[in-house]
Amino acid sequence: ATRDAARIRMARSMLLEPASFTFADAIEAATAIVESQTLLIQYAMGSLIQNPLPEDHVVLSGQGEILARRVFDHMGWNPQTVSLKDVLGPELSRVAPAHAVAMIAQQRV
Repeated sequence: ATRDAARIRMARSMLLEPASFTFADAIEAATAIVESQTLLIQYAMGSLIQNPLPEDHVVLSGQGEILARRVFDHMGWNPQTVSLKDVLGPELSRVAPAHAVAMIAQQRV
């Protein structure tokens, strides 16, 4: 995957003509998307950290790990985190829910 291919994918996802969607447009759109996602997740997590548990732990997995850490920084929240990318590797981290179901199924057989 190249930056140009990502620019084209982004343009198409926004129903725009790739030829008229510049790299600068892609950067601007991506920045706006990240900010929007960060605020939405931060809002959803607001009640969670309003009543924190004595020892907050968060398991992070997949490509959303970067966004989750960004949300924590914006919220000023520093829970203990377990990165499945570090524990299981990047491949299994991306498919953590399916891997968990497979492990449970394996234990029952």
